[in-house]
Amino acid sequence: MNFAGLLGPRSGDRQSASKVPETLPTRAGLQELLALRAHSRREIFPGNARRISSGGQRLSTFRGRGMEFEESRLYQPGDDVRHLDWKVTARSGKPHTKLFRDERERPVLFWLDLRPGMFFATRGRFKSVQAIRTAALLAWRAAAHGDRVGGMLFGHGHHREQRPAQGHRAVLRWLGALVEAQDWSDSPPDAAGDIKKWLRRLRRMARPGCLIILIGDFHDLDESCTEELSLIARHCSLFAVSVFDPLERKLPPPGRYVVTRNGRLMTIDSGDASVIERYMSRVNERAETLQNLQRRLRMPLIEIATDEDPVARLQQDLPRFWK
Repeated sequence: MNFAGLLGPRSGDRQSASKVPETLPTRAGLQELLALRAHSRREIFPGNARRISSGGQRLSTFRGRGMEFEESRLYQPGDDVRHLDWKVTARSGKPHTKLFRDERERPVLFWLDLRPGMFFATRGRFKSVQAIRTAALLAWRAAAHGDRVGGMLFGHGHHREQRPAQGHRAVLRWLGALVEAQDWSDSPPDAAGDIKKWLRRLRRMARPGCLIILIGDFHDLDESCTEELSLIARHCSLFAVSVFDPLERKLPPPGRYVVTRNGRLMTIDSGDASVIERYMSRVNERAETLQNLQRRLRMPLIEIATDEDPVARLQQDLPRFWK
C-alpha cells in the first residue's frame, strides 16, 4: 500500500480537511536553489573545511577522500605493503607500489530519485521539492570544498546525467537540471523503472574515489539492491538522504480515505485493524531494510520529513561525518 496519492480527507469528516493544506509547494524554483548557496555556507558549515596541514587532506569519515592514484613503480624498502599494486606485480613478476597524489577536487556524484512517488506530500513540501533542495544545498557545499559536482536524475521514464565538473558553472548546470526535471511529472506515471536499474546505471557512471549521495524515499529498496550498492561501495563512499512524508510512517486517524495505487483510485479504511497491521508491517520492513543496508555498508543516513527544514536537519546531522 502506498499513500503517495492521498487525495482527500476521511469520509464524513469535513473538519479533518483543515489539517491538510489545500496548496503545498510542489516545485522548487531556480532562484530558490540559488539562494540556498548562502545557507550552505553560513548555517550548515559555518567554518572552512578542516585540512591536515602536511598533506591537504580533509578530515572525514568518508573513505578514499583526499588521495588519488597516480602511477605504480617498483617496490622500495619502507613502502607501505597496503599500497602494493597486485595486478602490476602479477603481470611483471616484480613487486610494485601504488603512488598517490592529493586529490583536492574529489568527484561528488548525486543520485536523485524523481519517480512518481516523490511528487507527493500531505504537509510541508512535496518529497521531490525536499530532495531537490537538499541536492542543491549539498552541491553548493561540495563546490565550496573545491570538489567536482555531477549527478544522475531519473523518473517518469526520463533520466539525465551530468559528469562531475568543478566550479560555479557546474553547480548552475546541476541546479538547472533539477528545476527542469520537475516537468517530468507530466509524463505517464507507469514509466518509472525499478530502483535496481538505476543503481546499475550509477555503478557504470561512478569512478573510484567518488562520494555518492543517494537521495530519495527508497520505498522499493530491498535486499536485491544490496549487491549493486556493495559493488559501488568497494571503491566509492556512500551517503544517503531519505525523504519521507509523516503519513508514510503513521496512518491517519480512523476513517475512509481515497488514495491512488498504481495510478488507480481506491478507498481504504484506516480504522480496519487488518489494514493497519499490513501497512505498519510494510513500513517497518522498509525501515529495517534501509537500516540493515546502512549498517552493512557503513553508510551515513540522514532522514528529512516533508514538513522539516532541510537546512536545519543538515546543520544538525551532516557535520558528524562530512567535515
